[in-house]
Amino acid sequence: MARVSAGPRWGQRIYSELKVLDLKTGRLTRLGRRQRYAAAALSPNGELIVAVRTDEAYHHALVIIDATTGAVVRTLPNPHNDFYQQPRWSPSSQAIVAVALSAAGKTLQLIEPNSGLTVNMLPVANVNLANPQLWGEYVLYNSPQSGVDNIYAVNYSTHQTYQVTNRPFGAYHAAVSPDGQRLALHDYRATGARVVELPLDPSRWLALPAPAQADAPEPFAAALAAGEPGAARITALLASPDSSGPRYGVRRYRPLAHAFRVFSYGVVQSPSGNAVSVGLRSQDFLSTTQLFAGLSYDQTERTLAATGALSYQGRYPVLDVEATYGGRNATRYFDRALPLDSLRGTQWQYARLLAGVRLPLVLTRSKYLQALTVSAYYLHERVYNYTATLRSLSEVGPNTPLHAVQTSLGYASQLKQSARDVAPRGGATLLATYRTTPFGTALQASQVGVQAGVYLLGLAKHHAVRLRGGFQYQQQNQYNFTAAISFPRAETSYVSFDRLAVGSIDYSLPLAFVHWSLGRVLYVQRLRATAFGDFAQGSSVVGLRATAGGPVVPTRLYQDYQNYGADFMALFNAFHLRTPLEAGVRVAYSSYQRAWVVQPLAFSVRL
Repeated sequence: MARVSAGPRWGQRIYSELKVLDLKTGRLTRLGRRQRYAAAALSPNGELIVAVRTDEAYHHALVIIDATTGAVVRTLPNPHNDFYQQPRWSPSSQAIVAVALSAAGKTLQLIEPNSGLTVNMLPVANVNLANPQLWGEYVLYNSPQSGVDNIYAVNYSTHQTYQVTNRPFGAYHAAVSPDGQRLALHDYRATGARVVELPLDPSRWLALPAPAQADAPEPFAAALAAGEPGAARITALLASPDSSGPRYGVRRYRPLAHAFRVFSYGVVQSPSGNAVSVGLRSQDFLSTTQLFAGLSYDQTERTLAATGALSYQGRYPVLDVEATYGGRNATRYFDRALPLDSLRGTQWQYARLLAGVRLPLVLTRSKYLQALTVSAYYLHERVYNYTATLRSLSEVGPNTPLHAVQTSLGYASQLKQSARDVAPRGGATLLATYRTTPFGTALQASQVGVQAGVYLLGLAKHHAVRLRGGFQYQQQNQYNFTAAISFPRAETSYVSFDRLAVGSIDYSLPLAFVHWSLGRVLYVQRLRATAFGDFAQGSSVVGLRATAGGPVVPTRLYQDYQNYGADFMALFNAFHLRTPLEAGVRVAYSSYQRAWVVQPLAFSVRL
């Protein structure tokens, strides 16, 4: 059998690789890696495989393959580049029969695999032919040449053609019994399809005066077409030659002139799940140049940013450039000494330029969707409106920009979801981020963040469990980066600790598939809920004196967080837009605030 797969980097680089299943041992062997094989057939002795191979230049060939090693034993000549369909071996494995399609039509070819000699058994004509197979001195095949699909045969010595069956609604997929005495076929009836057997006796076949040169019209097609509006116009168009239609000019395609083409708008959620973006997207016809312009919202710091991003994907690594202007909102210790009154929140704006490379790989090979992304970026950042009394002396500002490097590795393996699943019911995710300032400037900072999650089956159908954990380390004496992992969801402010460990458990389930509609304005598909628990411990080093007037001793202080709550969400479409939206409310208890909080949600992100 042939299995279709895509290249890990280029989604349109499609391969069709062969797999052989040993029915005795159950062993599955993969043959012909990174090839384009189709219509494979195993020889009766089990030693060879014949398949159609097509290269990137659309050159077609029949190839003989070793069924054990996958090595190509022989490539048969195809000087006219005919497209071969459904090749089949003879019972002796000494001959091959196949349908050959060319610009002039179809024919059946008998091929000697050792020499490559081919013989057309039927004239090349506009007649549909399918499912050929050798039996004795005949080749059986399917054809609708009488107006209804039936089984036909041709004697490859005399080229005499015969009609083997005359079923009123169609006969397909003939198969000869091992003793060569009976014929099994797919008989189509008014009550459905049935497998039937017939005696295999050439003396009962109807000899045809000559091979068909065209398919007869289907008996019901004319009557049905005549009843259609505009039937006369359609009939005239179908009868006219293809060349009578309009001719379109051909001109050179210039990628740069067509680099920008706005084609959609929508919502994109960040890999960590902490941020969401909405805006316009542009993509050229070759899918190499992409542009995004829009707004993003960060759930952890509860800030907005305007972003413009340009991505060129015509090379193996993707080239990215992104410009962002937005806000920051963080709380941390500023003087790191007694008295402990410097844990303060502050807000400021920043302008950031990010440029670098990204390598996205799609690794899906089974029912699990798998993807791996590795990236490295240069980060240039300037800060504005930073409260002067809270600024570290050397902290980044309009005249002291930040020069940093950001690298990340993301991996996801998730079980494909059904339409009614509210979350993956199996799989795992990993996101690792490293940011540092390696250029030897006065401003120094670093951050390491790792977050992983596991998806498990729930207690009932369409239910899912997610276990997630993460750790973040920061050297932030002079500057603190944005969070690299998730912060407890019920907290209203983000505290930038030197070290932060987090864990969470989520249980997601559908509440109802309601299918409510409000005219053309609103269509609600589903209601769902997620019960969760978030746990975190953050710590930072501050200076403490053990005794009054004693020396300052660096001491690590800890803060624990425990959140419990539930999200209630509705999945809906607005104004018949194809992309569904999700919104709802979160009700949670925060042990840090010692209070219940109610928060609006959009796309599972707190507003």
